[in-house]
Amino acid sequence: MPRWEWFAFNSNAVASAILQPAQQAVRNRDLSAWQKLYDQLSETHCRPYVSAYGYSPNKTTLIEPGRDELSRSEVPQESSFALRRTLQTFVEQAGRLSMEGQFPRARHWVLEEVSWSKLLPRAELGELEFFQKQIITGRTKLPDPFWCLESNSAVDSNFVSPNLVAEMAAKEAEIGLFRNLAGRSDLDEEVASLARDMAAAGLFIELAAALNFALFFREDGT
Repeated sequence: MPRWEWFAFNSNAVASAILQPAQQAVRNRDLSAWQKLYDQLSETHCRPYVSAYGYSPNKTTLIEPGRDELSRSEVPQESSFALRRTLQTFVEQAGRLSMEGQFPRARHWVLEEVSWSKLLPRAELGELEFFQKQIITGRTKLPDPFWCLESNSAVDSNFVSPNLVAEMAAKEAEIGLFRNLAGRSDLDEEVASLARDMAAAGLFIELAAALNFALFFREDGT
């Protein structure tokens, strides 16, 4: 079952390093610029595996020449799934912070399955509405150059600007929806489990805001 994933990153650095050059190469149909970017991605390794048991380098690169759908000799279309997934993977790998939830389909539950109006006071409902509409709602149209993070038929995703991240964190600091939910003893087992994932997301958002980071949120479809 899909679980939501969160990535916090420096949006200016990520945009200038890869996303803007990719956008310019693709939209201008500039083969030379595309080949430069292709070579760069072909030499960029994914993050190493780190666990409680040790550290292992990751030999996989973002583009694997000869094994990837992208070609050095042809500029892809902006709609190319392979291009978008490669750029999305770069954002995920470049993220300074990342987190995967434990509750299956948490986004769906937050949006559809829980009768929040029966559980929350007005102020907390206001914070929840902001979280639902600004943070976890999938977007099929995102600002340049973050179009690679748009939702599609397989995933619900969103790019959240540093300003919106800061606004969400300020609401949590003032109202405390996520902290309050995690501490409640009157919730049924499923909602209590969901509340723990929401509390972890709240802390993640506050940490991202403290670093002036943007967020990439995603949850695979079913």
